[in-house]
Amino acid sequence: MIVEVRESQIEDVFATYPRILQETLGLPYELSILFRQYEVPAGKLDLLCAGANRLLLIELKVEPFRSQFIQQVKGYLNDLHQLQASDRLINIPIEAYLLCPSFGPREMDECQKEQIFPAEYSPERVLTAFFQQLRTVASFVAIKPSDHGVWNIHLTHRALYLLRDASDPKAIAKTTGLSSKTVGNHFRLCEELGLMRTIKGRHYLTDLGIRYVAGRDPSYPDRYLSEEQAALLRDFIVKDPFASPAIFGIYSIVECVFTLARNEYPVKVADVLDYFRETVGKRKIWVRDKSSFHGTKMYSNYAYELGLLGKVHDKFLLTPEGMRFVLLLQLHKGIKVVDALREKQ
Repeated sequence: MIVEVRESQIEDVFATYPRILQETLGLPYELSILFRQYEVPAGKLDLLCAGANRLLLIELKVEPFRSQFIQQVKGYLNDLHQLQASDRLINIPIEAYLLCPSFGPREMDECQKEQIFPAEYSPERVLTAFFQQLRTVASFVAIKPSDHGVWNIHLTHRALYLLRDASDPKAIAKTTGLSSKTVGNHFRLCEELGLMRTIKGRHYLTDLGIRYVAGRDPSYPDRYLSEEQAALLRDFIVKDPFASPAIFGIYSIVECVFTLARNEYPVKVADVLDYFRETVGKRKIWVRDKSSFHGTKMYSNYAYELGLLGKVHDKFLLTPEGMRFVLLLQLHKGIKVVDALREKQ
Protein backbone atom coordinates (compact mmCIF):
# COMPACT_ATOMS: atom_id res chain seq x y z
CA MET A 1 0.00 0.00 0.00
CA ILE A 2 1.36 3.41 -0.99
CA VAL A 3 0.87 6.05 1.70
CA GLU A 4 1.70 9.59 0.66
CA VAL A 5 0.93 11.35 3.91
CA ARG A 6 3.36 13.13 6.19
CA GLU A 7 3.64 12.17 9.85
CA SER A 8 3.17 15.83 10.75
CA GLN A 9 -0.22 15.83 9.01
CA ILE A 10 -1.52 12.91 11.07
CA GLU A 11 0.02 14.50 14.16
CA ASP A 12 -1.87 17.72 13.34
CA VAL A 13 -5.15 15.80 13.39
CA PHE A 14 -4.44 14.11 16.72
CA ALA A 15 -3.22 17.36 18.30
CA THR A 16 -6.27 19.30 17.10
CA TYR A 17 -8.84 16.59 17.81
CA PRO A 18 -7.67 14.30 20.65
CA ARG A 19 -10.93 12.38 20.36
CA ILE A 20 -9.73 10.97 17.02
CA LEU A 21 -6.54 9.78 18.73
CA GLN A 22 -8.61 8.24 21.51
CA GLU A 23 -10.73 6.36 18.99
CA THR A 24 -7.67 5.29 17.00
CA LEU A 25 -6.14 3.78 20.13
CA GLY A 26 -9.46 2.27 21.22
CA LEU A 27 -9.28 3.88 24.66
CA PRO A 28 -12.36 4.21 26.89
CA TYR A 29 -11.23 7.52 28.39
CA GLU A 30 -10.64 11.01 27.02
CA LEU A 31 -7.17 12.33 26.27
CA SER A 32 -5.62 15.74 26.77
CA ILE A 33 -2.61 16.79 24.71
CA LEU A 34 0.16 18.02 27.02
CA PHE A 35 3.02 18.45 24.57
CA ARG A 36 3.69 18.11 20.88
CA GLN A 37 7.21 17.45 19.59
CA TYR A 38 8.34 17.29 23.23
CA GLU A 39 12.12 17.56 23.37
CA VAL A 40 14.01 15.06 25.53
CA PRO A 41 17.66 13.92 25.38
CA ALA A 42 16.81 11.08 22.97
CA GLY A 43 15.06 13.43 20.53
CA LYS A 44 11.56 14.85 20.05
CA LEU A 45 8.67 12.57 20.88
CA ASP A 46 5.56 13.21 18.83
CA LEU A 47 2.86 13.58 21.46
CA LEU A 48 2.68 13.38 25.23
CA CYS A 49 -0.88 13.01 26.46
CA ALA A 50 -2.69 12.59 29.75
CA GLY A 51 -5.74 10.50 30.52
CA ALA A 52 -7.17 8.34 33.30
CA ASN A 53 -4.38 9.36 35.70
CA ARG A 54 -1.58 8.26 33.39
CA LEU A 55 0.73 9.70 30.76
CA LEU A 56 0.70 8.38 27.22
CA LEU A 57 3.79 8.59 25.05
CA ILE A 58 2.69 8.55 21.41
CA GLU A 59 5.19 7.82 18.67
CA LEU A 60 3.65 8.07 15.24
CA LYS A 61 4.83 6.56 11.95
CA VAL A 62 3.32 6.56 8.47
CA GLU A 63 5.42 3.61 7.29
CA PRO A 64 5.32 -0.09 8.19
CA PHE A 65 6.98 -1.21 11.41
CA ARG A 66 10.75 -1.32 11.68
CA SER A 67 12.69 -2.67 14.66
CA GLN A 68 14.54 0.61 15.26
CA PHE A 69 11.22 2.24 16.11
CA ILE A 70 11.21 0.23 19.34
CA GLN A 71 14.62 1.57 20.33
CA GLN A 72 13.42 5.09 19.60
CA VAL A 73 10.38 4.69 21.85
CA LYS A 74 12.46 3.06 24.58
CA GLY A 75 14.81 6.05 24.54
CA TYR A 76 11.90 8.47 24.93
CA LEU A 77 10.38 6.37 27.70
CA ASN A 78 13.65 6.25 29.61
CA ASP A 79 14.01 10.03 29.35
CA LEU A 80 10.49 10.57 30.70
CA HIS A 81 11.25 8.32 33.67
CA GLN A 82 14.39 10.36 34.33
CA LEU A 83 12.32 13.54 34.29
CA GLN A 84 9.92 12.01 36.78
CA ALA A 85 12.81 10.94 39.03
CA SER A 86 14.08 14.54 39.09
CA ASP A 87 10.58 15.95 39.79
CA ARG A 88 10.41 17.70 36.42
CA LEU A 89 7.43 15.64 35.25
CA ILE A 90 4.39 14.47 37.16
CA ASN A 91 5.07 11.05 38.67
CA ILE A 92 2.23 8.89 37.36
CA PRO A 93 2.35 5.71 35.25
CA ILE A 94 3.52 6.10 31.66
CA GLU A 95 2.19 4.02 28.76
CA ALA A 96 4.10 3.99 25.47
CA TYR A 97 2.27 3.61 22.14
CA LEU A 98 3.79 3.03 18.73
CA LEU A 99 1.42 3.78 15.85
CA CYS A 100 2.17 2.28 12.44
CA PRO A 101 -0.01 1.53 9.41
CA SER A 102 0.87 -2.16 9.71
CA PHE A 103 2.40 -4.69 12.07
CA GLY A 104 3.07 -8.40 11.64
CA PRO A 105 2.27 -10.81 14.51
CA ARG A 106 5.94 -11.16 15.46
CA GLU A 107 6.39 -7.41 15.35
CA MET A 108 3.50 -6.94 17.75
CA ASP A 109 5.04 -9.48 20.10
CA GLU A 110 8.35 -7.65 19.84
CA CYS A 111 6.68 -4.42 20.95
CA GLN A 112 4.77 -6.02 23.79
CA LYS A 113 7.94 -7.65 25.16
CA GLU A 114 9.33 -4.15 25.55
CA GLN A 115 6.08 -2.96 27.20
CA ILE A 116 5.17 -0.85 24.18
CA PHE A 117 1.59 -0.94 22.92
CA PRO A 118 1.52 -1.52 19.14
CA ALA A 119 -1.37 0.35 17.50
CA GLU A 120 -2.15 -0.35 13.86
CA TYR A 121 -4.03 2.50 12.20
CA SER A 122 -5.10 3.74 8.79
CA PRO A 123 -3.89 7.24 7.75
CA GLU A 124 -6.85 7.35 5.37
CA ARG A 125 -9.31 6.77 8.21
CA VAL A 126 -7.63 9.37 10.39
CA LEU A 127 -7.85 12.04 7.69
CA THR A 128 -11.44 11.02 6.92
CA ALA A 129 -12.31 11.30 10.61
CA PHE A 130 -10.70 14.73 10.63
CA PHE A 131 -12.89 15.86 7.73
CA GLN A 132 -16.03 14.46 9.38
CA GLN A 133 -15.13 16.17 12.65
CA LEU A 134 -14.54 19.42 10.83
CA ARG A 135 -18.05 19.19 9.38
CA THR A 136 -19.49 19.33 12.90
CA VAL A 137 -17.76 22.61 13.76
CA ALA A 138 -17.54 24.27 10.35
CA SER A 139 -20.79 24.57 8.42
CA PHE A 140 -18.98 25.63 5.26
CA VAL A 141 -17.75 22.05 4.70
CA ALA A 142 -21.26 20.73 4.04
CA ILE A 143 -23.10 23.80 2.74
CA LYS A 144 -24.71 23.61 -0.72
CA PRO A 145 -26.69 26.17 -2.73
CA SER A 146 -30.42 26.27 -2.14
CA ASP A 147 -33.09 26.40 -4.83
CA HIS A 148 -36.23 28.32 -3.95
CA GLY A 149 -37.36 28.60 -7.56
CA VAL A 150 -36.61 32.33 -7.61
CA TRP A 151 -34.73 33.19 -10.79
CA ASN A 152 -33.76 36.75 -9.88
CA ILE A 153 -33.25 38.69 -6.67
CA HIS A 154 -35.46 41.52 -7.95
CA LEU A 155 -38.44 39.18 -8.08
CA THR A 156 -38.55 39.33 -4.27
CA HIS A 157 -39.02 43.10 -4.27
CA ARG A 158 -42.78 43.07 -4.72
CA ALA A 159 -43.20 41.22 -1.44
CA LEU A 160 -40.15 42.60 0.35
CA TYR A 161 -41.10 46.24 -0.19
CA LEU A 162 -44.50 45.60 1.41
CA LEU A 163 -42.97 43.93 4.45
CA ARG A 164 -43.49 45.71 7.73
CA ASP A 165 -42.89 44.44 11.23
CA ALA A 166 -44.71 41.14 11.74
CA SER A 167 -46.38 41.39 8.33
CA ASP A 168 -48.71 38.58 7.32
CA PRO A 169 -47.48 36.85 4.12
CA LYS A 170 -51.09 36.03 3.19
CA ALA A 171 -51.95 39.72 3.13
CA ILE A 172 -48.84 40.43 1.05
CA ALA A 173 -49.80 37.65 -1.36
CA LYS A 174 -53.24 39.17 -1.78
CA THR A 175 -51.83 42.66 -2.39
CA THR A 176 -49.23 41.52 -4.93
CA GLY A 177 -51.38 38.93 -6.67
CA LEU A 178 -48.74 36.28 -5.95
CA SER A 179 -49.58 32.94 -4.40
CA SER A 180 -48.79 32.39 -0.74
CA LYS A 181 -46.30 29.68 -1.80
CA THR A 182 -44.49 32.12 -4.09
CA VAL A 183 -44.29 34.75 -1.35
CA GLY A 184 -42.93 32.08 0.97
CA ASN A 185 -40.23 31.15 -1.55
CA HIS A 186 -39.30 34.80 -2.01
CA PHE A 187 -39.08 35.32 1.74
CA ARG A 188 -36.88 32.25 2.18
CA LEU A 189 -34.42 33.66 -0.35
CA CYS A 190 -34.55 37.03 1.40
CA GLU A 191 -33.76 35.32 4.70
CA GLU A 192 -30.74 33.64 3.15
CA LEU A 193 -29.59 37.00 1.80
CA GLY A 194 -29.79 38.45 5.31
CA LEU A 195 -32.62 40.84 4.47
CA MET A 196 -35.28 39.44 6.78
CA ARG A 197 -35.87 36.94 9.56
CA THR A 198 -38.84 34.86 10.67
CA ILE A 199 -39.82 34.54 14.31
CA LYS A 200 -42.77 32.37 15.31
CA GLY A 201 -44.24 32.59 11.82
CA ARG A 202 -43.97 36.36 11.62
CA HIS A 203 -41.59 38.14 9.25
CA TYR A 204 -39.35 41.08 10.05
CA LEU A 205 -36.80 43.11 8.11
CA THR A 206 -33.27 42.90 9.48
CA ASP A 207 -31.08 46.00 9.82
CA LEU A 208 -29.59 45.06 6.46
CA GLY A 209 -33.10 44.63 5.03
CA ILE A 210 -34.16 48.05 6.27
CA ARG A 211 -31.12 49.64 4.59
CA TYR A 212 -31.72 47.58 1.45
CA VAL A 213 -35.33 48.73 1.12
CA ALA A 214 -34.31 52.33 1.87
CA GLY A 215 -31.65 52.03 -0.84
CA ARG A 216 -34.13 51.44 -3.65
CA ASP A 217 -34.23 53.95 -6.46
CA PRO A 218 -37.87 55.10 -6.76
CA SER A 219 -37.27 56.37 -10.28
CA TYR A 220 -36.83 52.77 -11.47
CA PRO A 221 -39.31 49.87 -11.39
CA ASP A 222 -39.17 47.19 -8.69
CA ARG A 223 -37.29 44.81 -10.96
CA TYR A 224 -34.20 47.01 -10.68
CA LEU A 225 -31.46 46.69 -8.04
CA SER A 226 -29.94 50.08 -7.32
CA GLU A 227 -26.20 50.50 -6.98
CA GLU A 228 -26.68 51.01 -3.25
CA GLN A 229 -28.67 47.79 -2.91
CA ALA A 230 -26.13 45.78 -4.89
CA ALA A 231 -23.27 47.21 -2.83
CA LEU A 232 -25.02 46.31 0.44
CA LEU A 233 -25.45 42.69 -0.61
CA ARG A 234 -21.93 42.40 -2.04
CA ASP A 235 -20.46 43.68 1.20
CA PHE A 236 -22.59 41.31 3.27
CA ILE A 237 -21.63 38.27 1.17
CA VAL A 238 -17.91 39.03 1.19
CA LYS A 239 -17.77 39.42 4.98
CA ASP A 240 -19.56 36.14 5.68
CA PRO A 241 -19.31 33.91 2.57
CA PHE A 242 -20.72 30.87 4.40
CA ALA A 243 -23.67 32.66 5.99
CA SER A 244 -26.29 30.74 4.00
CA PRO A 245 -26.74 28.35 1.05
CA ALA A 246 -27.79 31.18 -1.29
CA ILE A 247 -24.76 33.28 -0.42
CA PHE A 248 -22.54 30.24 -0.93
CA GLY A 249 -24.04 29.77 -4.39
CA ILE A 250 -23.49 33.40 -5.38
CA TYR A 251 -19.85 33.53 -4.39
CA SER A 252 -19.22 30.07 -5.86
CA ILE A 253 -20.45 30.99 -9.34
CA VAL A 254 -18.20 34.06 -9.41
CA GLU A 255 -15.24 32.09 -8.10
CA CYS A 256 -15.82 29.37 -10.72
CA VAL A 257 -15.65 31.92 -13.52
CA PHE A 258 -12.51 33.42 -11.98
CA THR A 259 -10.84 30.00 -11.78
CA LEU A 260 -11.82 28.89 -15.29
CA ALA A 261 -10.57 32.19 -16.71
CA ARG A 262 -7.07 30.76 -16.34
CA ASN A 263 -7.85 28.45 -19.24
CA GLU A 264 -9.81 30.68 -21.58
CA TYR A 265 -11.38 34.11 -21.32
CA PRO A 266 -14.19 35.03 -21.67
CA VAL A 267 -15.39 31.83 -20.01
CA LYS A 268 -17.88 29.75 -21.94
CA VAL A 269 -21.13 28.99 -20.13
CA ALA A 270 -20.81 25.35 -21.21
CA ASP A 271 -17.48 25.10 -19.38
CA VAL A 272 -19.01 26.44 -16.17
CA LEU A 273 -21.97 24.02 -15.96
CA ASP A 274 -20.19 20.87 -14.76
CA TYR A 275 -17.53 22.77 -12.85
CA PHE A 276 -20.10 24.73 -10.85
CA ARG A 277 -22.10 21.56 -10.12
CA GLU A 278 -18.98 19.80 -8.80
CA THR A 279 -17.73 22.82 -6.85
CA VAL A 280 -20.95 23.30 -4.91
CA GLY A 281 -21.47 19.61 -4.15
CA LYS A 282 -24.57 19.11 -6.30
CA ARG A 283 -23.37 16.13 -8.37
CA LYS A 284 -25.97 13.78 -6.89
CA ILE A 285 -28.75 16.38 -6.92
CA TRP A 286 -28.31 18.08 -10.30
CA VAL A 287 -27.99 14.75 -12.05
CA ARG A 288 -29.38 15.82 -15.39
CA ASP A 289 -27.75 18.48 -17.56
CA LYS A 290 -30.97 20.45 -17.41
CA SER A 291 -30.75 20.66 -13.62
CA SER A 292 -27.16 21.81 -13.82
CA PHE A 293 -28.10 24.44 -16.41
CA HIS A 294 -30.95 25.77 -14.26
CA GLY A 295 -28.79 25.94 -11.14
CA THR A 296 -26.02 27.73 -12.99
CA LYS A 297 -28.48 30.12 -14.63
CA MET A 298 -30.15 30.98 -11.33
CA TYR A 299 -26.95 31.84 -9.50
CA SER A 300 -25.36 33.61 -12.43
CA ASN A 301 -28.53 35.73 -12.62
CA TYR A 302 -28.00 36.74 -8.99
CA ALA A 303 -24.37 37.56 -9.79
CA TYR A 304 -25.41 39.74 -12.76
CA GLU A 305 -27.81 41.71 -10.59
CA LEU A 306 -25.09 42.32 -8.01
CA GLY A 307 -22.71 43.56 -10.70
CA LEU A 308 -20.26 40.68 -10.22
CA LEU A 309 -20.54 39.00 -13.61
CA GLY A 310 -21.41 40.02 -17.11
CA LYS A 311 -22.66 37.79 -19.91
CA VAL A 312 -22.33 38.27 -23.64
CA HIS A 313 -23.98 35.60 -25.78
CA ASP A 314 -22.72 32.30 -24.33
CA LYS A 315 -19.78 33.65 -22.34
CA PHE A 316 -19.25 34.90 -18.78
CA LEU A 317 -17.06 37.89 -17.98
CA LEU A 318 -15.82 39.24 -14.66
CA THR A 319 -16.62 42.87 -13.90
CA PRO A 320 -14.26 45.14 -11.94
CA GLU A 321 -16.54 44.68 -8.92
CA GLY A 322 -16.40 40.94 -9.51
CA MET A 323 -12.60 40.96 -9.43
CA ARG A 324 -12.53 42.97 -6.20
CA PHE A 325 -15.20 40.68 -4.81
CA VAL A 326 -13.16 37.54 -5.51
CA LEU A 327 -10.00 38.95 -3.95
CA LEU A 328 -11.80 40.10 -0.79
CA LEU A 329 -13.72 36.85 -0.69
CA GLN A 330 -10.57 34.76 -0.66
CA LEU A 331 -9.31 36.74 2.34
CA HIS A 332 -12.49 36.24 4.36
CA LYS A 333 -12.78 32.59 3.34
CA GLY A 334 -9.23 32.01 4.55
CA ILE A 335 -10.05 33.53 7.92
CA LYS A 336 -13.12 31.31 8.29
CA VAL A 337 -11.18 28.16 7.43
CA VAL A 338 -8.27 28.96 9.74
CA ASP A 339 -10.69 29.66 12.60
CA ALA A 340 -12.40 26.32 12.02
CA LEU A 341 -9.10 24.43 11.99
CA ARG A 342 -8.24 25.92 15.36
CA GLU A 343 -11.38 24.47 16.95
CA LYS A 344 -10.74 21.95 19.70
CA GLN A 345 -13.17 19.19 20.57
